[in-house]
Amino acid sequence: MDQIIETHESPDGLFRLLVTRGEIGNLTIGFEDFQWHTHGSFQADIYGVSEEEAVQSFIADLVSGKYVIAVYRRDNAIWQLQIDDCPDIQVPCEPGETLELRYWDGLPYRSGSIRT
Repeated sequence: MDQIIETHESPDGLFRLLVTRGEIGNLTIGFEDFQWHTHGSFQADIYGVSEEEAVQSFIADLVSGKYVIAVYRRDNAIWQLQIDDCPDIQVPCEPGETLELRYWDGLPYRSGSIRT
């Protein structure tokens, strides 16, 4: 069973990000109660540092607003959260569904407004 080693709650309390360590020591980052996740080893390849350093860099970038979070709602209830790599590409929603693009701090994403 994976062990939770860190939790980060969004400022508005809407969701929590978890860092877990698997039985073989691998690190995973994901939103509590939602499917989206990324692996520390994948982030290490992107950041070019150790897995532990990459996880911390990813979290720092997320909470500072460098990543856009897609909040999918169905009948006003959140059914999926994920990091959106291409927020300007709109995915059509089904009837009764909405998509909110936002930053960790709750501010809305506006086309072309990726923070650096």
